[in-house]
Amino acid sequence: MFSFLEKANLAVTLANEKDDIVAHASFFDHPYGGLVDQAQWEPFLQEHFSAEKCTPMNTLFLHLFVAQPGFTTASIKEIMKYENLGNFAIRLPVLSLSPYTDSTDAGLSGFYRVEDHDDIMRLFTKQPKLPSVFKQPYFLVQLIEDQTENNHTAVCQVDGVIVGFISVTAHVDVKRLQDNFDLSEFSDLQQQTEVKHDEAATQSDKAEESQTSSSEHVTKLSVSIQFWICSFFHLFSPDIHLCVPQDREFCIITVPHLFREFPLLQNFIRVPPRTHFSSFPQELYVFHRHGLRSVEVRRAVASDRPAVSDLVKDLRLNQSLLQDLDRSQVSISTHDNRSVVSSVFLSPELNLIVNCAHLPQDVEYICARYNIENYIYFSEHCYEEHARLLHFVLNALFQHFTKHVFKEVLRLAHISCLYHRTYPPELSQEVGPLHRDPVPVHPRRQIIYPLEELGTNAPSSLISRKLTMEPKVTVNVRIVVVGASDTGLSFLEVLSCFYFFYFYFFYHGYSSRDLALVPLRSHISVITGKMVGLCRKSKRILVSNGKRVPYDFLVLCTGLQYQVPSPTGDVGQSVPNLQLQAQWTHRTYTGPIPSNLFTLNDLHDCRAAQRWMCANFVELQDNAVVYGSSVDVYTTVEALLSLGVRGSRIHLVLLPSKPGVSCFSDPSVDKAVTAALKTAEVHVHRNCLLAQMNDGEHPDPLRMVSFTTDAELLRLQCGVFINLSTKGVDHDAFRSITKSHLVFDYRLVINSSFHTYDEAILGAGPLTKFSRRYYSDEWTHANFNSREVGQALAVEMLPMFDPTLKPADETADTDRLIPIYKDAKIQGGRLPGGLNYLHVTKPSPNISDPPVQHVQDSVMKTGRAEMGNYFCLRLNPYHQVETLTCLSLKPLPVSNYLCLYRKHKLLLSQLSTHYNDGLIPDLYRKDEDSLSTQGKNEHKT
Repeated sequence: MFSFLEKANLAVTLANEKDDIVAHASFFDHPYGGLVDQAQWEPFLQEHFSAEKCTPMNTLFLHLFVAQPGFTTASIKEIMKYENLGNFAIRLPVLSLSPYTDSTDAGLSGFYRVEDHDDIMRLFTKQPKLPSVFKQPYFLVQLIEDQTENNHTAVCQVDGVIVGFISVTAHVDVKRLQDNFDLSEFSDLQQQTEVKHDEAATQSDKAEESQTSSSEHVTKLSVSIQFWICSFFHLFSPDIHLCVPQDREFCIITVPHLFREFPLLQNFIRVPPRTHFSSFPQELYVFHRHGLRSVEVRRAVASDRPAVSDLVKDLRLNQSLLQDLDRSQVSISTHDNRSVVSSVFLSPELNLIVNCAHLPQDVEYICARYNIENYIYFSEHCYEEHARLLHFVLNALFQHFTKHVFKEVLRLAHISCLYHRTYPPELSQEVGPLHRDPVPVHPRRQIIYPLEELGTNAPSSLISRKLTMEPKVTVNVRIVVVGASDTGLSFLEVLSCFYFFYFYFFYHGYSSRDLALVPLRSHISVITGKMVGLCRKSKRILVSNGKRVPYDFLVLCTGLQYQVPSPTGDVGQSVPNLQLQAQWTHRTYTGPIPSNLFTLNDLHDCRAAQRWMCANFVELQDNAVVYGSSVDVYTTVEALLSLGVRGSRIHLVLLPSKPGVSCFSDPSVDKAVTAALKTAEVHVHRNCLLAQMNDGEHPDPLRMVSFTTDAELLRLQCGVFINLSTKGVDHDAFRSITKSHLVFDYRLVINSSFHTYDEAILGAGPLTKFSRRYYSDEWTHANFNSREVGQALAVEMLPMFDPTLKPADETADTDRLIPIYKDAKIQGGRLPGGLNYLHVTKPSPNISDPPVQHVQDSVMKTGRAEMGNYFCLRLNPYHQVETLTCLSLKPLPVSNYLCLYRKHKLLLSQLSTHYNDGLIPDLYRKDEDSLSTQGKNEHKT
């Protein structure tokens, strides 16, 4: 029974209003029970029954049907109304070929009549978010009057009741479509505009004739669906043959971005915009007459090689594909079809080539490293039923057949799961547009084992049988995410792996490792640049390259960046530095930025600084000044030492701080780092504030910097100045936000559901703060884990687009509360002396002060920070791990140690008891053993 549910192509469950299950049906694409090989059922059926019209494209087999007593007939009728069964003839397992017929007669009833006006208007009034043209008076009457041989309207009826309306015209502005959309895959449409352009360039005495012939040429090739609307309870699609008249090649439809995709569009091809900056207000869908063909997918034979070679001659990996084709033929000649290692399938009608390879030896690897069981029950699939997709080539005109192609490949190859590796690009095979059908699979959290001690005992996308008929709806909402931050990345990761949105993401500073975890190539258009302007009225943002990007929803998560410091200018001040710092924190530097001053905010900035210093600084004798007060300044000093810069050339200048406050919450770590700096001969200057650059002269290039201290003035010769002083909102982002009149109070003001004053603009991450009406100024998103905040933002936005999710009730009580997140705040890096540092703690209201420690807290420490083997665990009064600090000369398995956070001591193998008994001299070794056991148990579970 469980196998029926897992391996069925389609399983439909019927429930009543109380969510009680009253019926279930499971459908397969082949007969069940070993009656015939699943790849050979067509000739068997035609030999023994009158089944000439039964093909894999229109036939499903009912393998299981159960229903409550007395509800059998009614449940069958309800199940057959499921939209994915609309184009299939259902065959029973006993091979009775009597097709099921519904008592309802649905279809196009002909031309629109005046007496249908009131019934059609009722359909329009029930539809939300309709374009403004539908609200114009008498627009339906106008459609009737405009009916000609090139303009038609029709209604859809079920049992004599009008449930749908369609309007079609032959007048298509192809030139405008070509200006806004990439029609390179539709050569006939491009030829229309080219013919018109060539004819317009002829002599003037033939201009009128050429324009007339060009106009006729356009109307003879294309037809456009102006309006299509249907009842919510009859979301069926009319026969696509009726939408493409006999004398037309293309059927075109445009829909607003916020308009929900309806069943008719499942047969159409979404055409991408020509550029990311297109201002065209609608999405374009195209259907070609060739899409009406009947298709057949079969196993490739040796005689197909010349045709395949001609088809793929312009592809990048054509030789690899042909070599795989040759290997598959050798495999077929030496094995039976069920044990073939590599298989190639093709369809001449579709210009289709599919190559897949069985991978039984890699199945355990995939299961251990990816969350496959989010979509399938892995134990129900044999090792031989898993395969990897190597090549997929399909003519763009037939993209709507992709699901059918996958269904046939799984059947003919006797497999149930097909995987495709989407990263890295240089290792990917030639694969066409697969973003709609395979589902992205998240990588599984890995336990890092000490392999040198254990020895030998120490994404993938997926398509399966049941996923081939799972309904998917493309949401053409233009969501623009601004900010290369952990918040933005986790937001994209959630939405792109569950729903079919289209994003514009402004990328600047992520590593390839981070981007590999998000299916950017499938769902997201990545734009490198900065937001320098925002127009809320036209819903566009201005990018630093001068382009304008339209949006439907804008997500601002730029975070905070280190800002170029503004010198105080007063070298003789008598005010204490700590007080003076508070006055100058929000001052903006407006002068020229020196070429040897580097402000490091992301990986891109770090690499640029490294290249410059290797070329202009490392081999010289000038000093490097590192200015700031966070952990980043210490990791920067270690990076300079690793580049070969002597410690005596490095000056670490620390900002003023409160007495006893350090960026290291653990005093032992602070002492160890201070000792390492002293050993490396790095000069450390504390409680300093930048006063002047180049003694007040022109700052470029920067040769001298002056700092005020609590004692005398500090003047340092400078060859390179690395700034990590004060974080704030990026100046371009600040100007864009304030000039668009969004509420800004040192940070972008949002409510508890991430919304700004504008409902189409949301904010998250350290860029934001909660409105003062919550009376919680001490809490902002900066106090929490940014990745958790990004995930919460995605969950908040999903109900806006998914009709199956109900938005949360925004009552007065809940709106007065701010969300509190629980994931740990993580800090770490490589410190001077080669020390690897990790600090994990709970969110706290004031991130600049150390967390409050209770008397009831218990602490477990082993090792010494100076020796590079320090490990400290702090348990709260509820005996949960609340703080973790590691300082080690060896690389740290960070993902392992993060598992300890918020774990109760009873889940740590009596760690606290053994420590108190003096049985644990080294927490590193104990945690490695505990986590190894935990990892094994987790994978078994």
